[in-house]
Amino acid sequence: MFPVEHDSLIIAESDRSNRHCRCGRRGRAAEVHHVARPVLSSREREVLVEWIKSDTKADACAHLFVTVSTLNTHITRIRKKYADVGRPAGTKAALMARAVQDGLIDVGEL
Repeated sequence: MFPVEHDSLIIAESDRSNRHCRCGRRGRAAEVHHVARPVLSSREREVLVEWIKSDTKADACAHLFVTVSTLNTHITRIRKKYADVGRPAGTKAALMARAVQDGLIDVGEL
């Protein structure tokens, strides 16, 4: 199992009752839920961002100076880390969404 960061937050609207969220906290106006983030190495973050920004894997490989096989290995490991924290990302679009949610890439960079 990979280590998990818990510093991302999602604010979910709540009804007016005093409900408990999954983490045991109480809230009236809104409930705060911690979102588990996988711990990606700096190289995994670099590979993920470059792959998202590139049109093809070959383009990403050229910028990263790696083979397609190496790129695929990084992507597989990144997907596993996201799945292990309950945030599966089986497609490039899903990984892009995770990267935006986790602040790894800004929508303006795409």
